[in-house]
Amino acid sequence: MYEAAYGLHGRAFALPPDPGFLFLGRAHREALAHLVYGVRERTGFVLLTGEVGTGKTLLARALLERLPGDVDTAWLYRPAESTEGFVAAVLRELGETPEPDADATALVAQLNRRLLDAHARGRTTVLLVDEAQTLPAAVLEQLRLLTNLETRHEKLLQILLVGQPELAATLARTDMRQVAQRITARYHLRPFERGETRAYVRHRLSAAGGDPGLFTEGAVRALHEASGGIPRLINVIADRALLGGYARGRRRIGRGLVRQAALELGHEHDSAWQWPAVAIATVLASVAVVWPFLAHDREHAPPRLEDPAKVVATAAYTRADDAVNALLARMGIAADRGDGGGPAGCARARLAGYACLHFAADWPALARLRRPALLELHEDGRAGSVLAEGVTSAGATLRRGNTTHPASRTALLPLWTGDALVVWRPPGLTPLPAGPGDDGESVRWLRGRLHTPALPDLATRFDPALAAQLRDYQHQLGLPVTGRLDAVTLFYLRETESGEG
Repeated sequence: MYEAAYGLHGRAFALPPDPGFLFLGRAHREALAHLVYGVRERTGFVLLTGEVGTGKTLLARALLERLPGDVDTAWLYRPAESTEGFVAAVLRELGETPEPDADATALVAQLNRRLLDAHARGRTTVLLVDEAQTLPAAVLEQLRLLTNLETRHEKLLQILLVGQPELAATLARTDMRQVAQRITARYHLRPFERGETRAYVRHRLSAAGGDPGLFTEGAVRALHEASGGIPRLINVIADRALLGGYARGRRRIGRGLVRQAALELGHEHDSAWQWPAVAIATVLASVAVVWPFLAHDREHAPPRLEDPAKVVATAAYTRADDAVNALLARMGIAADRGDGGGPAGCARARLAGYACLHFAADWPALARLRRPALLELHEDGRAGSVLAEGVTSAGATLRRGNTTHPASRTALLPLWTGDALVVWRPPGLTPLPAGPGDDGESVRWLRGRLHTPALPDLATRFDPALAAQLRDYQHQLGLPVTGRLDAVTLFYLRETESGEG
């Protein structure tokens, strides 16, 4: 209903998990690293727990998308409560037909034959059990026995258990100690911190084709407090706030709309709305810390900024419009402080043939950029954007005005939310080859960028083979693996084509 009014091509905060909207906060990145490690080691169970709505299922899907092509996967959601039904479901997920009227022993023997055949063909098998907190003790014990299926050198089946905190409580019981001892990697997924909530909101809006600054800073703070940083609650409240803003004809979503949405949904807390005094104190403290650095004689060599507070205070813009204007200035686009900066600055960039692109990335992906970028930092209650240039695998140069400050990757990584903004010149592709089924000369361009040959009559067709090649490219760069040419993937493809970008 409200999508067109806010320039969105879909609901930015829809509840069904969508890999195209994948955002990895700090806890999510750590969890994904633990899961990948557990799968690669193939030593038994890997456990992921988290409260309802923290993004466990989406993270599990992200993991499966990052697995190589020689891995067979079986995904069970709310699995059967009997041992026979459970093993039969695993077989069906692996493309096998369970032997009729077979008991659990016969079904496990059939599964073992399937796993040995896969192993002989050089393939690995991964079983992911979602909502595993619903499993009874007998099925958990059966899972433990399945980890006994092995060759002389390695396990035949790697098992990932995903569930709510009750799952960890169940595994802590004395009668479950044999199962718990098989867990080789475990992680509990935490809600977002406030800086991550801001990055998450901006990412979802950008992924839906909208203005990442649609929610004001006050609205984001209110949204974080009302949701507790839980992604699902963020989605629910933000979606309702957008609907309220549409009904009232508001161009931006402010704190009042978020408060009203949270109240209607039953998620408002009295303490959630006491943030303005804290925010004012934070800004005043930031100014007090920043000023000495701004007054520093630029003829003196700046120190290495390894102290987190100095990294934020030295180069952080507490106003989003100031940060965007600084980035535009580095790109040679004149700033006009009278237009409010931020979204208006991005509109000014479009008039000059450029575009603002907001996205989430890891450090290696950031180091591939050949242009300045705004990074979102968050440290001990302080948050702001820093203008980074000369980004390498070792660190970056932070700029404020004519003053530069070096900062190492070690100092920046704990502070960076993973949120970045760049200004670039999109290629003139019309129409944009979004995904499988599209056809046109732009598809030929994409094939050229990916070095994917095709028969002449298929060169302009976005076929499954091209989608697979695009997924491999996205995986290599650490981007969301969608098999579609989204704006972020197009940006990186353009970066490799020329220095102009």
